Amino acid sequence: MLVNNNNSQRNNRDTALDLLKIVAAFFVVILHVNGYSVVLHGISNYSTVSRIQYIILEAISYPAIHIFVLVGSYYMIKIDHQQKSIRRIYSQTLTVTIIGLFIAFFLIPSDITLERGLRSIFPFSQRAYWYVSDYIVLLLLSPYLNIIINYTNNKQIVILMIILIFITTILPYISTSDWISSNLLLFVELYIISGYIIRIEDKLKKLHNIYFIIWALATSILAASGIIIYRLSNIIHFLNGKEMFLFKYSSILVHVEGISLFLFFLTKNSKKPISILGQIISKTSLFIYLIHMHPVFKEIYTKYCLLSYIKVNEFTYLIFILITSICILLIGAVIGCCFSQFSSKLELLLRKFMNLFDKNISNNQLIK
Repeated sequence: MLVNNNNSQRNNRDTALDLLKIVAAFFVVILHVNGYSVVLHGISNYSTVSRIQYIILEAISYPAIHIFVLVGSYYMIKIDHQQKSIRRIYSQTLTVTIIGLFIAFFLIPSDITLERGLRSIFPFSQRAYWYVSDYIVLLLLSPYLNIIINYTNNKQIVILMIILIFITTILPYISTSDWISSNLLLFVELYIISGYIIRIEDKLKKLHNIYFIIWALATSILAASGIIIYRLSNIIHFLNGKEMFLFKYSSILVHVEGISLFLFFLTKNSKKPISILGQIISKTSLFIYLIHMHPVFKEIYTKYCLLSYIKVNEFTYLIFILITSICILLIGAVIGCCFSQFSSKLELLLRKFMNLFDKNISNNQLIK
C-alpha cells in the first residue's frame, strides 16, 4: 500500500513537471521572439504601449532557462543516466541542425551563407546553442556535484548556495567588467539548489500556495522596474536605455521567479493527466528550443514574419508576439514528433560507437 502511494505521488509530480516544461518551452520562445523583434525594428521605434508590452513579456518569460535547468537537475540527481542523456541531447541537436539545413536549401537558398551552414553542421563548436553546450557540461559534472550534495549537511550546502548565489547574482552587478563569459556557473548553482530542494521536499509541500504569490510578486517587481525606469528616462536622460537593467539571467528577481515557479509545480498535486498535445509539447521541448533557435529557421520566421507583419507602434504588438510564439511552439512540436524516430536511431548509433570506443580503450589497457 505504501508503494502505491509513492507511485501515485511520483506520477502526480511528473505530471506537474511536464506541465512546467510546457510553460518553460512557451516562455523561451516568447523571450526570443520578443528579443528578435527589437533587433529587427529597434526599440526606439516602439510606441509607449508596445514598449510596455515588450517589458512585461520579458519579465514573465525571462526565467525559462532557470526552469529548464532546475527540472533537468531534479531528475539528473535522482537518476544516474548521464551518458544516455548526453547521447539523446546530441542526437536531437544533430537531427535538427542537419535537417534544418536541408529544408533551408529548398525554402531560402539565397539566404544560406557559409557561416550559417557551418553553424548548422557544427552547432557546438560555433556556440549556436549555448544552452545545450553548457547543459552537456553540467551533465559531465553532475556525478561530482552529486558527491557534494550527498556528503554535505544542510548547513554546509546552504553556505555553498549562498556563495554561488552571490557570485552569480551580485558580483555581475557590482563588477566593472563582464567577467562571466558563460552561464555554466549559473547552471551549477541551480543544480545545487535543486539538490537542496530534494532534501527538504516534504517540508516545502506545506507552503505550496505561497510559491505562486512569490512568483507573481517577483514578476511584477521586475516588470515595474523596467516600466518605471523607461518612463523616468524621459525626464532623467541618464536612465535612457537602462530599463532592462535587471533583466539578466544573473538577476536575483529572475532567480526568484524561476525557483518559485519550479516549487509551485513541484509541490502541485496534479491528479488529472495532461492532454495528448501537452504530452507531445513536453516530450519535444528540447526539439522546440533547438528548432526556434536554429540559424536557418530563425531567419525564416524573423524575415518573413516578424520583419514583414509585426507593428511595433500599435496596441496589437502583444497579441502578435503571443500568436507567433504559439505557432513556433506547435511547429517545433510537430517537427519533433516527425523526426523523433530518426533521432532515436542516431542515438542508437552513438551508443554503439561509444561502446566500441570503450571496448578499444579496455583492450589497449589489457595489452599494456
